[in-house]
Amino acid sequence: MATKELASCKQCRRRKVKCDRTGHCCGACSRLRLNCSFGNNKLTSVDDREPASHVTEAGIKRLRARNACQQCRSQKARCSGTGPCERCQARGENCELITENPLSSGQQPCTINNHNSASLEITYSAGVADVNVLLLDRSAVKQYIEAYFDNIDPISCVFLHRAKVLSDWSRGKIYDDLTVLICALGLLHNGHSQQHRDVSRCWVRAVQSRIMAHVERQTLDQLQNIVLLVQYHFLISNIPETWNLISLAARLAFTLRLNYEHHGIEPAKQESQRRLLWAIYQLDRMLSGGVEDLAVCPVERMHIRLPCDDHSFHRDIPSRAPRLNDYEHSDALSVGILAYHIRLNATRDRILRYTKRIRREGSAPSLTKPTLQVLEQELKTFLEHLPDDLKLTSDQLLLMSHTKDAQAYNMLHIHWLQCHCDLYRFLIPGIRESVDSHAFRNTPTEYVDYCQKACLESALRLCDLWTAIAQLEFQKPVNDVFFAISIYQVTQIINHLCQLLPQNGPHCLQNVKASLYGALDLAKPLRKMYPRVESCLKDIGHLLQVLGQNAGDMQKPTNRGPQPNLHHLPSLHSLIPEYSEQNGVVIDLPALGISPRTVAAPEPLQAMSTQPPHTLPVIPQLSDHIVRPYLQSGECDSLNFVEQTEFEPANIFDMQFNGYYDPVQNDLISAFVV
Repeated sequence: MATKELASCKQCRRRKVKCDRTGHCCGACSRLRLNCSFGNNKLTSVDDREPASHVTEAGIKRLRARNACQQCRSQKARCSGTGPCERCQARGENCELITENPLSSGQQPCTINNHNSASLEITYSAGVADVNVLLLDRSAVKQYIEAYFDNIDPISCVFLHRAKVLSDWSRGKIYDDLTVLICALGLLHNGHSQQHRDVSRCWVRAVQSRIMAHVERQTLDQLQNIVLLVQYHFLISNIPETWNLISLAARLAFTLRLNYEHHGIEPAKQESQRRLLWAIYQLDRMLSGGVEDLAVCPVERMHIRLPCDDHSFHRDIPSRAPRLNDYEHSDALSVGILAYHIRLNATRDRILRYTKRIRREGSAPSLTKPTLQVLEQELKTFLEHLPDDLKLTSDQLLLMSHTKDAQAYNMLHIHWLQCHCDLYRFLIPGIRESVDSHAFRNTPTEYVDYCQKACLESALRLCDLWTAIAQLEFQKPVNDVFFAISIYQVTQIINHLCQLLPQNGPHCLQNVKASLYGALDLAKPLRKMYPRVESCLKDIGHLLQVLGQNAGDMQKPTNRGPQPNLHHLPSLHSLIPEYSEQNGVVIDLPALGISPRTVAAPEPLQAMSTQPPHTLPVIPQLSDHIVRPYLQSGECDSLNFVEQTEFEPANIFDMQFNGYYDPVQNDLISAFVV
């Protein structure tokens, strides 16, 4: 009878190697110093407490890491795969560990950067492409928290108290999700590289999954996390998620009754709650674009004070800030520049609601002249109540150029001037925001001239302001996505009203074009923070190439077909996503780097900004030009409106009058016009 052959030891079976089955320990286990199942000898020196990811299935310590860091890859050296790896630690090098998830080939790899002593490691569990563990030392966490408070734009309404956050974090009293979100925003503000975006996106994805899994929680901490999520998605140009999360934040804020003053709590906490709601309001007004159907934060239900000055907030001093529309009891020392931005946003929202209502109804704008005059007066009142240190003069612009409020100061006056353009542009034929041809024909010539001249004057004053900002060489002149949109709007206005420009002087076509090229250069750095502005900047470059070439055709009122999205009436490059009636889906084209208008063969932006070569013109003193009144207060009242009866016949092939006008394709379109 044949003898039965001994089975292989367990270790060799796991390793799938041949076992010699000799003695109490096979040769393979003896060589690798493993515990062979044939005997009880303890030969292994492998630590039983070694993490499972660091050993093989047979219990042998892994000699190679699953993913090597960038430095070890370049040198073709063995990497431990930890963050930082053993080789980089021994050499004192910065370890850049690239952690890839093999089960999610369609996603971008998550990049981890080791800054000095910061040890960042991201692992995946159960094959799920998500972050489970974040290992940061305390110095790195503090660095990211401080970066958040140092670099965040004050216009975004900082509602977290810096000293309290750092104090609670040092004592372990702050929630982990809030810490991770602050660190993600701090990392994003501290650097705009793709590496920073990938790391912060990994952190935020894990926190957002936990928040959405417990969306039933109705607490102040939950609301803070959601608002930080909204701000993060807005910064990375993820507008669809921003849209959906802002409505959740607004509903929760009103559920917690943050729209009312809460007495009996410390001033800093009370102010933090006010700013939390105002942060939601600011984002809501930016997203809704004057469309009441899209607004989720009704301003008439906000019975709280405006944000107070930062000094009072940081020192836990009770707020003396007024209400939103209370100009009589305003104290310049009790509010900061953030409060004036909120007031101006409220005015801009009313302007957009008014102009879009006129466009929907199809009525002549002259019939609502009293409403336009009220909005004019509102803008004038806003300027009159600005404190002296926030008014726009050449000297004040110079003083503010290197302060922490420089960007907020610049954007305040850009917004104010843009509000005037938004108020008058509905009578500029050829742009998307104009009224239809029927309403235009029924508007008296005097009223058309008044609105066009006022709109052009505002656009020219914006050009002068941008030129002055460029000449002062601000360290960070503007960091707002609205800046690029404003340049596009002004370029459109000047392109359609260039026949009203003087032949010579500071506002001739050549000088204005140079100013717009300078503004385009100022806006280029926005691409690092806001990827969605790429398509907007490309369209600006295309418009500048053909600026003033079709001046004779721009003033022809033509019949246009039904406007797309008649209910929302979004402007090009606005934050309102485009809705497809056929497919029933919302597509955010700018987030994909695609212009809402079809642009043929776009050239590289770098080439556009240098063709033709330009020099910035010297502008007049700001105190004499930019801040002077628009028109005399009684000028609009004295207009004798008569019904317009004679107009040039409409040309249905004139694409310049509707929202699809493309200057790049102008020659192609002209070939079909008889």
